[in-house]
Amino acid sequence: MAYLGDIRENSISPEGIIWENDNRKDARYYWNGAFIDLCDLPGEDYAKTIFVTSGSGESSTPSKVTNPITVQVVESVNENGEKVYAYKAVSKQPVTSDVVVEMTIQDEFGAEETITMTITAGSSSSPVQPTRVPMMMRPPKVVTSDYNPKEDDKFEYDAILPEPEPVLPMAYSITMLNGNIDIISDDELIEKLLENGELAMKDITTSEKFMVEFTPIAVEGMSNMNAAQMSQALIDNAQDIIIVTDKPIKSIEQADVAGINEISLWAKREKGVTIDGTTYYVWYKRDEGQTSQSKIYDPVTNETAGVDGREYIIYYE
Repeated sequence: MAYLGDIRENSISPEGIIWENDNRKDARYYWNGAFIDLCDLPGEDYAKTIFVTSGSGESSTPSKVTNPITVQVVESVNENGEKVYAYKAVSKQPVTSDVVVEMTIQDEFGAEETITMTITAGSSSSPVQPTRVPMMMRPPKVVTSDYNPKEDDKFEYDAILPEPEPVLPMAYSITMLNGNIDIISDDELIEKLLENGELAMKDITTSEKFMVEFTPIAVEGMSNMNAAQMSQALIDNAQDIIIVTDKPIKSIEQADVAGINEISLWAKREKGVTIDGTTYYVWYKRDEGQTSQSKIYDPVTNETAGVDGREYIIYYE
């Protein structure tokens, strides 16, 4: 809308100022062979936009160059002469700032350590950083990883770091005579669990199928027993199935009866057990007066009776 009919509206002053028709006066800029009205946008801000190009078609404010950084797994030797896993960070081009890459790793026994790699300004590789993990063990898992700075005046750093691996649940399984779980000491329980070894996990929510094997128990004269006596001998030597887990359980299923959650048949011991600083839940299944969790044998004839074991799958919350 015209402002009071001022004849200077929509005209350009000798200084290059344009008089708008709403009583505004805007400075114009001469760029690339033409005048341009930025409507009061500062020239330095406009220069940062994608619309400002030179005659060559390139940006008037060059964008930063991406400088990829990768972490390599290499071999090193510790102070005892043992071969160990090691890491080093490598950039595609020499960096213009000190770039620090930090990772937390975990060995197969759960022990963690932090590895720090620094690519100093002007170089394209960090010194090799050895770990405490011997080459004879499985490669360590990466728990966390990060790097700084993400950019400097020249580069945007794009670090391709090892993806942190999911921390899988830990679980153990054993069997023992009915009731022993109520009186066994923590040290004895832990010893038996570790002897049996940890259960394999499929992912963070599910275990692999695992076999619970019942320990054969010697019963004198078993070969001469009638059916009733044999049944009673099996009941007298019934065993609890014990599972200990470091995470809450949602479901326990027999592998051959898929989809049936039998966790209601299991009891959770009020007191957990601590292994390597981690508290585990202790679950047990007891079939009172039943023969389904028993295995006996005659020590003279080696004749056996009962059940060898069962396959289970654990599902976590």
